[in-house]
Amino acid sequence: MTDPTVRPPLTERIAAAPISWGVCEVLGWGWQHQPQTVLTQMRELGIAATEFGPDGFLPDDPQAKADTLAQYGLAAVGQFVPVVLHDPVSYTHLRAHETP
Repeated sequence: MTDPTVRPPLTERIAAAPISWGVCEVLGWGWQHQPQTVLTQMRELGIAATEFGPDGFLPDDPQAKADTLAQYGLAAVGQFVPVVLHDPVSYTHLRAHETP
């Protein structure tokens, strides 16, 4: 059993997000880096994991997405979801997929 008081080194616990490199879902946001540039720089900085960024930044297929991150030695920590949480109308379509 693992001792819960022992943590992995900080370098194994740092994550980032493509938005830190200017990758954004907003149309007309401006020039955006390619995934290869962002993922390479994340790894070079010692980042251990990333969220997936906006739709279209990484492949849609889950295995292809995992393979892409693995090529750069990165793990996944989450998915960017462009939802305005204080406006229930903006996420009604997501609730249709909920399971009881």
